[in-house]
Amino acid sequence: MSNHYTLSDQIKCIEREINYRKFVYPRLVIAGKMTQGQADQQLNLMKAVYQTLHTVNQKHLLKQFNQGENENADIRSERTDTTIS
Repeated sequence: MSNHYTLSDQIKCIEREINYRKFVYPRLVIAGKMTQGQADQQLNLMKAVYQTLHTVNQKHLLKQFNQGENENADIRSERTDTTIS
């Protein structure tokens, strides 16, 4: 079964994960289960995922906005055409 998660849902999930890792990783480093370098790399990877999703979301919203503008222009054009006819 396939679930559909919105970009917004995915971004919120990544934000939670980043905050969780900021909390957990220092403890793992102190416990010797992870090096500081590994912690930094993993956190930076999650931040990159966040940035990618955020960028995709912004482009998606911009595309939707622009499509809406084009549709509104078509509607205005149709109204003008029907008034003139």
